Amino acid sequence: MLTNQSFKDWALDQKRWKLSTINAYAKQLDKISKYLALSGLIQTKSIYLVAPGDLNYIYNRWYKEPGIKDVDSKRNRLPSNSFKRYIEFSNDSQLK
Repeated sequence: MLTNQSFKDWALDQKRWKLSTINAYAKQLDKISKYLALSGLIQTKSIYLVAPGDLNYIYNRWYKEPGIKDVDSKRNRLPSNSFKRYIEFSNDSQLK
């Protein structure tokens, strides 16, 4: 099962991001999970329970939500980059 900790472990193994960035991504993913569940974009309580094949569709719907682009811009694309890194992680995990 995919978890926040397994995402962090994967990101560290990639050696592409600093630890502070990885922690920011992981924290942002928790916020995104809550938003997705509350808005009805996912039928689970966590993004970590969503099938990897559904994530791109959910990402596109989420990014079209009112205000998301503005928040993303103000936060230097942290929300969207966090979601994109999670999609990479889930796709890599599915291949293993």
